[in-house]
Amino acid sequence: MVLALSVPPSAYLGLSHAHERLQAGRLEVQALRAAVTSEEARADEARSIVSRLHRPASLLARSLDEFEALADVGVASETLAAGGGGSFLEGEDPEPESEPEPEAIRAPVRKPVEIASRRADFWLDLLRERAQDGSSLLTSRPSVLPVRGLITHGYSWRNDPITGLRAFHRGLDISARRGTPITSSADGVVTFAGWNGTYGRCVEVSHGYGLTSRYGHMRKILVQSGDSVRKGQTIGEVGSSGRATGPHLHYEVLENGKVVDPVRYLADEPDFVARRR
Repeated sequence: MVLALSVPPSAYLGLSHAHERLQAGRLEVQALRAAVTSEEARADEARSIVSRLHRPASLLARSLDEFEALADVGVASETLAAGGGGSFLEGEDPEPESEPEPEAIRAPVRKPVEIASRRADFWLDLLRERAQDGSSLLTSRPSVLPVRGLITHGYSWRNDPITGLRAFHRGLDISARRGTPITSSADGVVTFAGWNGTYGRCVEVSHGYGLTSRYGHMRKILVQSGDSVRKGQTIGEVGSSGRATGPHLHYEVLENGKVVDPVRYLADEPDFVARRR
């Protein structure tokens, strides 16, 4: 004996609506997965920026930690955990008494994605700014020698070559042939170019971050005050102007107006030890 069950047309219509809502929910989840993939791509881009900045590590370490903390929030789990309706058990009324508006359903799902997107954009912009700051700091450090030659005197006490009296030498003397190009040891702006007493023809370059480099005893000055210069750009020629016994460059580095040993900045000179005497 076979029993024929009579299903009212309204039930078929309700099931059809439920199926449509289920399909719409699946499309919503697919869109959310795509959004999460986009956020992961942004995280990878930010990590790529950080990985290229091996110097100065201290400047970017804090930003990297903050970004890694952001990555641990778990955007995917928060996003894809939304929802749960759209199915009916056998025997239940397929039509709910009151159906929420579609936007009311999507809003709780979209909110975590929008928040995560804004957070990622904020940290990515911050990392880019700090990356630019780090790059500027690197190019502004006087990390290369301004002339190729023999270092005859360092930052130390010595017997003055003219008076013979013991005196402190405040820079590096680099002996080279007259006319040898002198280059800026870092990016910066020329703040002085002219005659400077015992330094003779002299150039001073401000590099920012409290750093200044000074070049003395030039034969010829090839820049003027106010010029922007790049690391490695020629700014003059070796000579013996001022108080000098022969052609050489007297090179100084100043931190916040105080002369310091230039050697502390020469870590990027691969053959510095070999050329030092």
